[in-house]
Amino acid sequence: MPVFAYPPEVKAKIIQVAKDARANERGWDEALMLAKNEGYKGSLGGLQQLIRNAEKPKAAQPHAAAKLKPGRPKKTAAAAVPSASVESVQAMIDAIVKKRLADAFAKVRAALDEAERSA
Repeated sequence: MPVFAYPPEVKAKIIQVAKDARANERGWDEALMLAKNEGYKGSLGGLQQLIRNAEKPKAAQPHAAAKLKPGRPKKTAAAAVPSASVESVQAMIDAIVKKRLADAFAKVRAALDEAERSA
């Protein structure tokens, strides 16, 4: 669905007419009627929101250098921890494999010893 936006001069006129109506102690229904005569196409709630958002001060735009750039963020000092070398990883894998093999052989020996005793 395409986004609809009023031209700036029409929007300013709608807001001004509705604000003037409310300042003259007229109801929201009359403010809506006057705004529709100026080209407003929405509902009463939309008109109230349009006026409320127009009264908010605009936030200051961040400096161009402060804007985020696309892509991955730069590395930080905490993320720059040196990783383990290939040799140390290989040594850890070898230790795990040896331990698991030793456990498996111990189970096989225990099963064989049990089989010899019961035979």
